[in-house]
Amino acid sequence: MVVGFFESLPPFVKTLSETKQLDYVLNQLKWMEENFEGDENHHRLRKAAMETVLRYSVESNPFYNDERLLYVFCIVGKLSRTMGMKLVMEELHNRKQFYELAEFYVKWGEIFAEEKNKERFNEIWNEAIKANAKPISRIDEAFRAMLYQYFEMDDEMTVNLFKKPEPLKDSRMVFRDIEPTS
Repeated sequence: MVVGFFESLPPFVKTLSETKQLDYVLNQLKWMEENFEGDENHHRLRKAAMETVLRYSVESNPFYNDERLLYVFCIVGKLSRTMGMKLVMEELHNRKQFYELAEFYVKWGEIFAEEKNKERFNEIWNEAIKANAKPISRIDEAFRAMLYQYFEMDDEMTVNLFKKPEPLKDSRMVFRDIEPTS
């Protein structure tokens, strides 16, 4: 008989509050992600992440839009053999899970930034603004940083560094005689 991830947790975990249980599960998943190698272990991690998602990703669950659960979905997306991160993020957006969470859009936008897909990157940035994702400062900061990092804004700046500035059409300077006061 195969024991599920939650059944394999130590008995004391079940005595913790739901929030503490989720924290414990996340720490376990992070440890597994950092230390597991090989297909068999990745299969175990994927299975544990899926169990976590199924347990907490119900609309009536208080953790439905919790950023900690987004981390678990990212594991699922990375290890998915069929969907991948793009489709996982699309599905989350379609069902409006994490809809107002800035970090969701940052992770989603990063996928397209890494692929240098500026059009889709900008669409996601606009979706974040339209959804009024919070904190908005995180959206602005992260998307501008990705724009700079992935879309070679620094190369453009380097080129512009050596361009001569174009003179203004009305670049007359006005000089006045200043009379000394006594």
